[in-house]
Amino acid sequence: MQVKYLELRLPARKTMSPRRTRNLAGIIIFYLVVNEATIEAMEEKGKKLSGYLIELLTSVLGERVKIITPTGISSRGCQVSFTLHSVPTREVND
Repeated sequence: MQVKYLELRLPARKTMSPRRTRNLAGIIIFYLVVNEATIEAMEEKGKKLSGYLIELLTSVLGERVKIITPTGISSRGCQVSFTLHSVPTREVND
């Protein structure tokens, strides 16, 4: 993310309380994030994360998991559907 600088002009001898400074910092950060977060970027990130989840499930559970979601990145979305065969819930949660 490229850092952008915003100029804040205050009247002479005007100070801001720490509370107002925190609120303003939150607004500026939100503005910068929203400008960088396009639908395409979020979709790409979601596909990468779903691919990571598929790899993680298959490496940890092997034959005991069946991935229903298409494995090709162009044919799958950001959701991962799978079924577990004789896997204790505690093992999946850990």
